[in-house]
Amino acid sequence: MTQTLDPTLRALEEAAGKATPGPWFQSGPPWFADGFMVLAGAPDPYAGSFVADTFADPDGEVEDQQSADAEYIALCSPDRVLALVAAYRALRYLWAAELPIAAALRAQQAVGDGM
Repeated sequence: MTQTLDPTLRALEEAAGKATPGPWFQSGPPWFADGFMVLAGAPDPYAGSFVADTFADPDGEVEDQQSADAEYIALCSPDRVLALVAAYRALRYLWAAELPIAAALRAQQAVGDGM
């Protein structure tokens, strides 16, 4: 599992490093009457930078879906992605370091139980 995640983690870090820095915000009506946008730096379109939009597509995407998509995109800002990658790596490191300790404690307990 770890080996299969490593390329994905590296790709996420690389992409986050190239993306517009966060934080990202969802912005919609009344700023944008036709849909929702994701802005970097501030939720105000006059102060923030455009990242993405979820305006209605030709198939008639509904407003609830536009809002949900914009919210999801905003939550995936580079700073949050990098924090998740760092947290995963820290937990993986702790888990790997704990395995030998846990095995030694179980062995010690087994010896103690046998006395």
